[in-house]
Amino acid sequence: MDSEFRDLPCLPDTRGFLRKPSEMLRRTPETSLSSTSSTSSTGGSTGEITRPLLTLLGVRDTPTGPDRLLDCLRALAQSTKPPIQEVEKWYRRLDQMVDTCSTADLLNIKNAFREEKIILTEALIGPPAGCVSLLQ
Repeated sequence: MDSEFRDLPCLPDTRGFLRKPSEMLRRTPETSLSSTSSTSSTGGSTGEITRPLLTLLGVRDTPTGPDRLLDCLRALAQSTKPPIQEVEKWYRRLDQMVDTCSTADLLNIKNAFREEKIILTEALIGPPAGCVSLLQ
C-alpha cells in the first residue's frame, strides 16, 4: 500500500501544496539549510511518530547533492518561457548549497554553469557562463 502513495502528490509542503514523497525532505539538522524551499520540507512538525511513515513513503532525511537541482534547471532551460520564480528558486537552492558542499559537488556546479545553457538572462535561458557579462 505504501508504494501507491510514493508516486502520488499526497504530502503537503510548507506552503500547503501537495507533493510526491520523493520530492520532500524531512526537517532535520542536516536539511535545515534546504528548508527555505517549499518543496524541501514536509509541512508541520515531523516528530518521532511520523518518522517511520515518512521514511516508508520515501521522504528523504538527508539533502541531495547538486545533481537534482541542476536537473531542474536543465528541465526549465528546455521550456520556451520558464517561470522565473522557479528558476530563481533553484538558483537560490544551489547558492545555499555552495557554502557547505563538497569540493566535488562545487566543481560539478561550476562545470554545469560553465558548459551548459542554464543561465537565465533577459533573453530567457542564455548561453554558458563564459559567454555572459554584466553591463551597467
